Amino acid sequence: LMTAARDITDGSHRNAGNYGSHQSSLLILAAVLGEEAQNPSREEMIRYIVENPKPGTAQDIGIRDALVNLVYRDGIPQESLGYNYGWVSSLSAIASELTEVGVNFFDDPRFQKLLTWPFDVMVAGKFVPALGDTGNMFCRGGSLSSSIAHRAIPHWYEPRIAHIALSNPAAGNDLFKRPMDDMLAELPPDENPPVGVNSFHFPAYGLAYLQDGAETSRTASVLFYGDYPQHRHADQLNMLLFSQDNALLTDIGYPEQTDSRNHKRYAFFGNTIAHNTVVVDARKQGRGPGKLYAYQPVGFAQVADASCNGAYGENVSLYRRANMLVELSPTQSYLFDVFYVRGGSQHDYVALGAPSETSCTPPLGPVQKEGTLAGEDVPYQHFYDDERYAAKPLGSMSYGGYRGSGFQYLFNVRRAPLDGKAIFEWRLKEPGQDQTSYAWKGIGLRAHLVGRDEEIIAADSKPQKYKYMPQTIQFMLRRRKAGEDLASNFVTVYEPYKANTFIDQVLPVVLEPDDGKAVAARIELTGGSVHYVFHSLAPDERYTLDGKIEISGQAACLGLDADGKPEKVMLLNGTELRMGEFALVSPGLQKTRIASVDYEKGIVEIADPLLTHPALAGQTVIVAPDTFADSMTVAKVIDPTHFSIGDEDLRVAGGPVNEVLAEISRIVTSVATPHIETGMTVLNSLLQPQGRCAAGDRLTIDRTGLQPLKADHFPKGPDGSHPRFWVVMAGPGDELLIPSVVEFVRRK
Repeated sequence: LMTAARDITDGSHRNAGNYGSHQSSLLILAAVLGEEAQNPSREEMIRYIVENPKPGTAQDIGIRDALVNLVYRDGIPQESLGYNYGWVSSLSAIASELTEVGVNFFDDPRFQKLLTWPFDVMVAGKFVPALGDTGNMFCRGGSLSSSIAHRAIPHWYEPRIAHIALSNPAAGNDLFKRPMDDMLAELPPDENPPVGVNSFHFPAYGLAYLQDGAETSRTASVLFYGDYPQHRHADQLNMLLFSQDNALLTDIGYPEQTDSRNHKRYAFFGNTIAHNTVVVDARKQGRGPGKLYAYQPVGFAQVADASCNGAYGENVSLYRRANMLVELSPTQSYLFDVFYVRGGSQHDYVALGAPSETSCTPPLGPVQKEGTLAGEDVPYQHFYDDERYAAKPLGSMSYGGYRGSGFQYLFNVRRAPLDGKAIFEWRLKEPGQDQTSYAWKGIGLRAHLVGRDEEIIAADSKPQKYKYMPQTIQFMLRRRKAGEDLASNFVTVYEPYKANTFIDQVLPVVLEPDDGKAVAARIELTGGSVHYVFHSLAPDERYTLDGKIEISGQAACLGLDADGKPEKVMLLNGTELRMGEFALVSPGLQKTRIASVDYEKGIVEIADPLLTHPALAGQTVIVAPDTFADSMTVAKVIDPTHFSIGDEDLRVAGGPVNEVLAEISRIVTSVATPHIETGMTVLNSLLQPQGRCAAGDRLTIDRTGLQPLKADHFPKGPDGSHPRFWVVMAGPGDELLIPSVVEFVRRK
């Protein structure tokens, strides 16, 4: 039984996300909570599961510490979304039973986030992104199961959970417990709150949603910049687009087979080529931490901006993507997408659409009769770029070491040059018999491409071999090739539509200076109005667009009416946007330091009085010390130097202090701490800063500016409990970047 408990809480692949461990957890609880009430080890086992009661001796971790160390601070566990549901199921089952012996995890804010992320991860009201080993290209999914809702609602009222419990009352009935009907009757009236309709950000998991539109026509983009370790794909900076009741830019999702000899799993389904990101030098991505530069989720123009420079190692110095979702009306929105890549000699921008008929202007050339995207002489599935796998029959060996392109899985290749502008279009087609049904009549997605010296490539491939899946899926690629150290700025405007398109054309913009650090596009709409969209890597630089618009900032959208007068304008992290007599000014991105943090109350004090703009509430501030990057959300501005982060959890690790090794400035702990980064702040049981995490054995502390480490620096808790430590991602001295967003909307 103790071994089974370790399987749940040791952070390995046999953790609570694994199907078998749910059975293990029920075995433990049957012994702990069953009829063997006189078992002398009963209390010890409860404490073992919850707390790990023998600091310094056990090498595993109780559930309470596991919630801090193995679940990201935003509530999501560390696997792909589909597998994370298993964590919620298993841990809620354990928590429900532990309430019988006076242990209530449902009061724990971290546990509550574990229960609510399945609501917040939904997008456009009904979809769950098919990231990693999750779902399929249709992204159908639910939020929380009825059984989990019934476990939670007797101990914690949350309107969304209550709605699920009330919608299926019988799911919670248990012969040995109070009837659920009686308990549900005592709940407040069902609020039936909307789910998955708002912009949302998971800063630790690295998932940024932008959403707008009306209830019947929502549009949403999803940008993934995270680095979770389990059931992942090579998909950093993957972007999905949802609109018109469909996943229009999508992801293949869970492979049809998961064994190591499944060549298609490693070469295609999990490879970079099967995701909406950029393939560099025809190679699979590696992995590295992501960095957020901006998340602006309010107003008519919303922005998400992040990089994953470690995806391709030292040869690629910049791998960054920015999205701007612009709402024209409750039923019409477009997405401005820019992808910057620096390094390598070939860049392939990839976009996978819904099952469609595709076309392009200028017209695509004839279908390549032989071979695949890898070449006319490379047949389908042939491992042309790795002799280890090409030399043996398919399926005869493990393919986990493949790092090639996967281009051999794309066929029916057609090409056209891109020299200025082009339009690539996916028009949804009617699903075949027995295939997954979806809305399709009149629905399409146009990609307006702006660029030069590129090749547009259309190609088909095959999804999972299930009867309900389409026979082929449709890709669009943009390819740039040059010598060493290639620099690419891929600019695309995505236009989802039903029946009628609303963009006449998207044109390149003349930028001065043309230094490659900024991009812009002119969008001419069917009603005669014009939008300019802009993004810059250098927010402090001043750029001129088409000789008439001046912008200093990170992102901007300027909407002009048919007479050329401003009617909607947004400027993010900039000081000025000017056109003729019109000017929009702002303090721009401001830098300060964290002076102090009240970790119990969730209040941050900054060194300078910069919190003066009314639009700061709801905005994301960037924590940017020298060694890592993270972010916090301003829940409320208290005064010019203080803001509240609400219930946001800053902890990335914590556990018992088993020993203090003062001579080497190190504390010894038994817990796993996979989310610690060098430079993060270390706290003691009294929530007092004790230095920063340093390189070396865990947990080595850099105490620059403080006295040498002593055992007294980690005292017992206020209640006399064993000495503990916490690691938080924001602490005194950290640099903080305060965003500025200003918006002008002309009164009608």
